[in-house]
Amino acid sequence: MSAGKIEALKQAYAKSLTTKLATLEQLYQHFIEQTGDEPVKALHVFTHNLSGSAGLYGYPEVATKSKALMQIVETSYEVEPLPETQAEFNRLKDALQQAIQEKTS
Repeated sequence: MSAGKIEALKQAYAKSLTTKLATLEQLYQHFIEQTGDEPVKALHVFTHNLSGSAGLYGYPEVATKSKALMQIVETSYEVEPLPETQAEFNRLKDALQQAIQEKTS
């Protein structure tokens, strides 16, 4: 793949960060408010995908925070959400907001 194509992919990913933040907030709200496996699965899949893609496209802080939240969400399959879930969500949200600010600066 040419350097130009790679750069175009990175730029497209950077533009998608705002949408990813909105999706994260929506999925997290469903996770907190609803019962059953579906909100847990949806947030788990999203954070898993975000962790991988953020690392690939040059956002290691987003990747790290996303993985941390994903690991906590995984435990929610068996038990109630852990108290640190909100803190990890806030850390990931802050990292995404920082990445958005950096791309627009």
